Amino acid sequence: MLARTVLARLRAQAPRSSAREVAHISRQLAHTYLTSTTATTQLAIAPAIKTFRSYATTTATKAKPKPKSTTKKGPAKKTATSKTAAKKPVKKAVKKPVKKPVKKTAAKKPVKKAAPKRKPLTERQKLLKEKAKVRENIAQLKVAALEEPKRLPTNAWAIYLGDFYTNMPQGHGEKVTEVIKKASTEFKTLPSAELERFQKQAAENSQRNHEVYKKFVNSYTPQQIYEANKARLTLKKKLAVYKKNKLHDDRLVKAPKGSFVYFFLEKRGSVEGTSAEKAKQVGQEWRALSAAQKQKYEDIARQDTQRYIKEYKSLYGEEPQVAKRALQ
Repeated sequence: MLARTVLARLRAQAPRSSAREVAHISRQLAHTYLTSTTATTQLAIAPAIKTFRSYATTTATKAKPKPKSTTKKGPAKKTATSKTAAKKPVKKAVKKPVKKPVKKTAAKKPVKKAAPKRKPLTERQKLLKEKAKVRENIAQLKVAALEEPKRLPTNAWAIYLGDFYTNMPQGHGEKVTEVIKKASTEFKTLPSAELERFQKQAAENSQRNHEVYKKFVNSYTPQQIYEANKARLTLKKKLAVYKKNKLHDDRLVKAPKGSFVYFFLEKRGSVEGTSAEKAKQVGQEWRALSAAQKQKYEDIARQDTQRYIKEYKSLYGEEPQVAKRALQ
């Protein structure tokens, strides 16, 4: 009775037991079966042994893993009956991190050191600075005034004096006034042939001076000669020792003549005396003329002024002072 109860419980718990435990129980039942003396007990245990053996075999078979095949299977051929092709996994586009532009740091400008504060000029320094400014202005005016070539002596006496001084022995010790006095005495006693030679030399020098001077003037433009004359006029006002006259240029515009000048040119041929006496007498006649009589010469002078303004503006590119005064 007890053996049957135990077998009933084992049958109920058999599915819950592991393969190892079932095999152990099966061996114990077999041993009991063989050692049993009664036939009834053997008949009761025999079905249980059979059940546990079959369960142990099945459990062991399931527990053993199947050996993996060593042969590589070839790629499966696609059949026409396959409804849908295997979808390839879509690779998501990986966004590359955007590099932020690196801001270039501007080169630091060198810091300028503040200049030390200058001390105020003294009265003497101001005076010296003003004098230096005047000297610089004078030097610029002299450059603008141009320097004409040196002229050869154009009279017989100057040529003779130059030769006399050159032929004197060096270190004679005589004063310049004594040399001039001695040369003047000898010059007055020169024979006519010798004096004529010096006069001829003077005429040649005069002609040569004229040619050299004309070449010098033509080497500059009329505008440059005009500016040089303006500079010379300014230098005469600022420096008492400056005695250079205006440069003569035939290309320059001739200044207009006044109404009295035209009257003088017309009457000077009929008046006798020196130039000063002629000017005095013609001046008296001019003052005696009526306004209607002066109108003729004033019209001529006005036409000459218009001619001057036109030529001046064409040559120098600006209005002359005469035109500026007329507009005022």
